[in-house]
Amino acid sequence: TTANGTGTATSPSAGVSNAMLKANTAAAATATAVGETTNATSSSNSELMQETNTEENCLHETRAKYYKILKKTGSWKAYSSGVLRLYRNKENTNKRRMVLRNEAGRVQLNLGITDGMMFQKELNKKRAFIKFVAVQDQSKGVEKFMLQVKPDGLDGLYGALEDLAKP
Repeated sequence: TTANGTGTATSPSAGVSNAMLKANTAAAATATAVGETTNATSSSNSELMQETNTEENCLHETRAKYYKILKKTGSWKAYSSGVLRLYRNKENTNKRRMVLRNEAGRVQLNLGITDGMMFQKELNKKRAFIKFVAVQDQSKGVEKFMLQVKPDGLDGLYGALEDLAKP
C-alpha cells in the first residue's frame, strides 16, 4: 500500500465473466446517481461525517474496500475502504446506487445499480469479494470492480445487491 492508501493487488483472480460484462454494459450505460449533502461532526477524526439524505432510503450498510481492474496489467488495484451504503430513491424506485465513503466521510465510490446488473461472489479463505462491472466515468466506459467485505457480511451484501438489480 502506498502513502495515499492505494496499492495494487494481484489476487483474487481478475476474471469477470463475459456474460456479466455484456449484461452490465447495456444496463450501466443508463446509470445515474442522485446527490446528497453531508454535515460534519467535529468531535473526532475517527467519526464519519453524518449524512443528510432525505431523497433516498438506505437499504444496506457495511464496511468494504473497493478495487478496480487495471486495463493495462489486468491486476486489481485497491482504491479506498470505508462504509458502503446501498440506496433506493424514495420517489423514483428505479434509481438505485452504492456509495462508499472513507473515514473522513468523503465519497470514494458512487455507482448506479441498474436493472439486470449481475454480481459474482467469491470466498477465499478469510476474505470475501463481490465482483461486477459498472460505469464510473462515461468517457472510460464499462470497468470491472470488486468489493471486499468480511466473510460474515458477504451473503447480506450480495443479497441486497441482487435485490436492487431486479427489474
